[in-house]
Amino acid sequence: MSELLISDDCKQQSYISSNTTEVDVDYYSKEYTDILKQSQVCNQHMENYENFCINHEKPSCKQCVLEHHNKCGESVIPIEKACQNCKRSMTIQEVHGLICNMFKGIELIRDDRKDYLSSIHEQTVKIMTQIHEARQNVDEYLDKDQKRSTEKINDTLQVNDEMNMMSKIDRTLQNLERDMKDSVLISTAIKVIKKSRVEGLEDVKELKIRIDLETKKIRTTFKTHLDTIQQLLTEELDNIKKDAFTNEEALNAVLLEIERKMEMYKFIICRVEKESTDQDAFLVIKTIEEEVIKANESVQAINLDKTSISCKIDPKIENMIPSSSSFGCLNIKMKESAVCLPSRKLNQAQTIISVPVVNIANVTLLLKKTINTRGKCIEGCCLFDDGKIAFSDIEQSHLIVIKKGSGYYTVPISPPPNGIAVIDTITVAVSAEGTPPHVISIVNIKTKAIVEKITIGYPVDGIIFNTEFLFYTARENGIQKYNLAKKEKVAGLNCNTQRYAKLDMLGNKLYFNDASDHAVTCFDISKGKTYWQFRDTKVLKRPLSIATDKYGNVFVADFIQHEVILLSADGKVHKVLMSSEDGLFHPKTLFCSKTDNYLLVANKQENAFLYKLKYS
Repeated sequence: MSELLISDDCKQQSYISSNTTEVDVDYYSKEYTDILKQSQVCNQHMENYENFCINHEKPSCKQCVLEHHNKCGESVIPIEKACQNCKRSMTIQEVHGLICNMFKGIELIRDDRKDYLSSIHEQTVKIMTQIHEARQNVDEYLDKDQKRSTEKINDTLQVNDEMNMMSKIDRTLQNLERDMKDSVLISTAIKVIKKSRVEGLEDVKELKIRIDLETKKIRTTFKTHLDTIQQLLTEELDNIKKDAFTNEEALNAVLLEIERKMEMYKFIICRVEKESTDQDAFLVIKTIEEEVIKANESVQAINLDKTSISCKIDPKIENMIPSSSSFGCLNIKMKESAVCLPSRKLNQAQTIISVPVVNIANVTLLLKKTINTRGKCIEGCCLFDDGKIAFSDIEQSHLIVIKKGSGYYTVPISPPPNGIAVIDTITVAVSAEGTPPHVISIVNIKTKAIVEKITIGYPVDGIIFNTEFLFYTARENGIQKYNLAKKEKVAGLNCNTQRYAKLDMLGNKLYFNDASDHAVTCFDISKGKTYWQFRDTKVLKRPLSIATDKYGNVFVADFIQHEVILLSADGKVHKVLMSSEDGLFHPKTLFCSKTDNYLLVANKQENAFLYKLKYS
């Protein structure tokens, strides 16, 4: 039996592919049963899952713990503890968000490919017109040349009737060769006739007939040759167009299969929410999450480069030399697509929301890299999925992008940049603090271009990107939202923020600092009120930046004390994680990668530090 795949409840929860029509619910019900069984058992050891490792975010059987998690200590917890209140946590909504991003990414690819095929068609039409015009010019030239040649022959033959026959023929050929040296047909015909040493020519009338025959013969040869080389060029162009359309058909088949799987996962999630226990739901969601991440990686790896075609007509053809060996050549260049696909890190799936608070006493740092930022006043920083690191320097009015291997480059920004938020692997949003004009700049760090400026109308300090929204601190205007997809402002949050306030987000919680009040606030978006606040003038002298890890622990950069303070997820416990002994001197900004467990901390000038977070 067939019916609509997604229930009305599920459709209200998240984005559904525009290609969703009717599906076999019986088939997906069977898939649900299969994945429910498979998710309970370790594929490697064929034993039931009994534990969950917080460090690796993976369920594990007894054998897995011995082989892979023997150094994870307290991070390995019973599976029952990990899945507590799973169906009431943010877990399912976050995986819904991942699937939602997949549909959006596929739609972006389809729109991009549609524009690409339209462009290929327009380019081929333009080139075909160029080829036909060049051929028409050559044909018109040869027509005029042949007509002019005939008239000149008739005129020349009337000269010196009293000369003997051979002298008259010689003089006629000389006159034609002199007067018609720019004629392709005549000059070629005379060369042919001269080779025969005018044998067999009894009078000039026969010479005229001979020249006429030769010019027509040459014209026919030229036409055949031009037809051949023009056809070769046309066939090459047709093959390029055909290959483009064939590749797009294959890509569309891949996208349809991925969509089918995403639709199936949405169906299974709906069943899980209604029918399964917390433990079953947790394991199924973890299994689906892994599959969605794999699918996302395959989509991110799709080559979306575009072929750009131009044609250069052979100069000999343009100069009316029809004996050219080529009609022209096609210039083919590959251009990168400008489409920006949603990446996993944009909506870091907090699948372990229900896991108990991590003891911050066990949190340690492993230094991976010390970075020379070359900055004079670093205000913001971020990490990209592909390993790049970016810093905003408000004094030098540019972004500093550190490449994954080595080397760096700068991206000029005006007005000077303050906060920075990753949108995708080549795009960031940059705030401008109190410097007019009050805008948020959307910057392509690859092309070094500001692709859009969003007018805000008031100073903006901190900024983050989550799903399709920009969240930013706007001082007395509180925390505001902007829908980047729809390009419109959305109702903000009723919470007061001060200058230098930076922010981060985890699930339905927003975190921001108050430098003048020596405080850090956790704000519950779903309830519209403060969840907790940490305020201690002895601990926080001038907190200028914050970031959260995947467990809700909060890292705070204290500018005056040259420290990074770690606050527990409930805001009740704190400890000094870094100090001046670790190289900190006026730390101004930090960033935490929730998927990779990396912490990036940057001083106002010169050095930044990249650490791996350890939880045991």
